Amino acid sequence: MKPTPALTPHERKRILVDSYLGSYHRMGVRPDPADVEKLVIADCELVEAAERNGELRGGGTKDSEPPAQRRDVVADAEAETGVRRVDATTADRWRPRILHHRPTKVDQRWAYACGRIARILKDGTQAGSPGKRYVGACGPLAREYHTAYACLLTRNLPATGRGFNVNPFDGLPENDCMRVFRRIVEDICDRSTGVLGSWYTK
Repeated sequence: MKPTPALTPHERKRILVDSYLGSYHRMGVRPDPADVEKLVIADCELVEAAERNGELRGGGTKDSEPPAQRRDVVADAEAETGVRRVDATTADRWRPRILHHRPTKVDQRWAYACGRIARILKDGTQAGSPGKRYVGACGPLAREYHTAYACLLTRNLPATGRGFNVNPFDGLPENDCMRVFRRIVEDICDRSTGVLGSWYTK
């Protein structure tokens, strides 16, 4: 296989000018070719100057020395103040979802309630409809659950920005919010008994 002959400076400039003109034409711009040629020459001179100053390196070369270790400002601040930052990605916290992320930490009654709510949402909402369309005997219960869940998630937002004028979780500590939400969920499950039967059976 014969090696590809190197391009002359004139050929490289012509290829770049054609490439620049093609980009301009695709954008609907028709510049003067002479102006584009001047731009190409200026760009090439800029690249050559950067190469001479060592500001550009090839992808196959490696630095002779490893980069300097960056200062860990968080660790320094913790050591100085004696306060440790809590990592929100690993902290044990309540997660806004029906099923807990650790099933072994859910008691039996709440697990039954989660199963009943899932059944209510399945029977009370129409799949594939835009937004939430409530149907059947479970429709009002599904709407009530979605409203309570939305209130729980938006309890820290101003009333004008969340769509609810009255939020039962306003001003409550985190643990009390969870207790109120659980009671609302269990009340919804109790009212579904007439339609779906008993929800908490041992």
